Amino acid sequence: QRVASPNAEVISMIKAVIFDMDGVIAMTNDFQSRAESRVLSTVGINMKPDDIVKKYAGWKDIDVFKDILKNSPSRKAAHKLRELKWEMVQEEFNQADLLPVPGVVELIELLLSNGFMLGVASGSSRPFFDNVLEKVKVREKFQVLLSSDDVSIGKPDPEIFLIAKKKLGV
Repeated sequence: QRVASPNAEVISMIKAVIFDMDGVIAMTNDFQSRAESRVLSTVGINMKPDDIVKKYAGWKDIDVFKDILKNSPSRKAAHKLRELKWEMVQEEFNQADLLPVPGVVELIELLLSNGFMLGVASGSSRPFFDNVLEKVKVREKFQVLLSSDDVSIGKPDPEIFLIAKKKLGV
């Protein structure tokens, strides 16, 4: 789909760009949704990874589990399921080749060379977030790095983006 180019006046007003990480910088949604699907099956809930991504992409993972389990006898298991999820994700992640989303590194470089400040606001946990940015070699390109561990309310709430905006000074 073709999008109209913004005019120079609009571009001159933009000072910073805040990226999401999962599915924007690196294709990591699959790691997480596969692990969430497997973990949920341990408590008798069968959700396909694609269905998890469609409904919960960007959400704080504890909020995903709480939402899915809200009418389940296992609803108090959300924190344990989160721990199991990250064990599975880390195991798969350590064995995988992770590539950046095509064109994102070039976009980041282009934005930096044009004086934009850059931030990342991710719904992922801090250890995974740090590992992904290191593995795709873009961590040092960003002035602000925020993960779900840095906010009290997860996405789709705008808290993480508002904090990033403030830290970037825009």
